[in-house]
Amino acid sequence: MSPHPSPAPPVADVVSPLLAFGSRLTVGRQTGYMHCTWVRVDQFDEDAGDRRYVQVKSLSSFIKSSPVPLVSHLTAKNRFAITLKDTYAEQEAKDVANALKGHGLIAKDSIVTLGNTYVRKVCCD
Repeated sequence: MSPHPSPAPPVADVVSPLLAFGSRLTVGRQTGYMHCTWVRVDQFDEDAGDRRYVQVKSLSSFIKSSPVPLVSHLTAKNRFAITLKDTYAEQEAKDVANALKGHGLIAKDSIVTLGNTYVRKVCCD
């Protein structure tokens, strides 16, 4: 056994984020760039191990493909609420909702709400 402990393996330090494309990374004395999908973050809740998900649609593609303008809000219950992009006075909101339901453009169980549980808008303009 050596009296001197072996040096610890190099640790990657993220130096600066680069928009949505990746990050500049420094490991030891080397610096390079890495795409954000090349790493697994152990602090994320989802972990399929070595298994794979099949993503069928993203929230933004769902919203952008809608025939009516939509946005998404994170709610206090940590869910997503999909709403019409605009807001309305109470009776106008009911009239708009009923008209869109009648034409099959929004779900029959859509509701008019104050949005008092909406934490922030998360998608899309």
